[in-house]
Amino acid sequence: MKRILPFIIFLLILIENSFAQLKKIDLHSGKLNFTSNVNLDLLGPAAFYSFNYEKFLLNTNHFKNSVSVGASWLPYSSGYIQLFLPISVNQFFSYRSHHLIVGAGCTVTRDNFYKRPRSHLQYGGDIYPWDLFGATQIGYRFQRPSKRFFIQANYLVIIDNLRYLIRYGNSFSETMPYAELKFGYAFNFKMKEKK
Repeated sequence: MKRILPFIIFLLILIENSFAQLKKIDLHSGKLNFTSNVNLDLLGPAAFYSFNYEKFLLNTNHFKNSVSVGASWLPYSSGYIQLFLPISVNQFFSYRSHHLIVGAGCTVTRDNFYKRPRSHLQYGGDIYPWDLFGATQIGYRFQRPSKRFFIQANYLVIIDNLRYLIRYGNSFSETMPYAELKFGYAFNFKMKEKK
């Protein structure tokens, strides 16, 4: 018993110190240390890929808001739309490293229709080099609050020909399911103050 008593006292002191250290750490904190990020988006609202910049406007333990803008370009020889500019607003519901995301946005596209044969033009030969697509999303992001790298997977509903939906109603518009996978790097962006 005399040998065990010092060992038990040592364990109690060690455990008490461990709990004292844990009190200093907020185990439920989901607040991100880095409020800006750049990411590579595979598939998603830009169809194939895009490079994006995302900025968090609200960053609390459990709720976050972000705005994201991106760009994607495909060569003319691909036979597809050449320029994609996805824009989205997202709401995050966070618990530690796990983030549920809901969001909505649009993708502005540019195509050089005038360089293509008339048979490739849509809707009776109208030439519209700029077009607009809508997107809603629900997804999951894994990002530790103190770490820079993250991965995110989304389920999207793309609203095709949003310009026609706004102008004519549902007659020329359709929705389609789509997926998205993001890999990102987070950082803090601070402007230098002028002296």
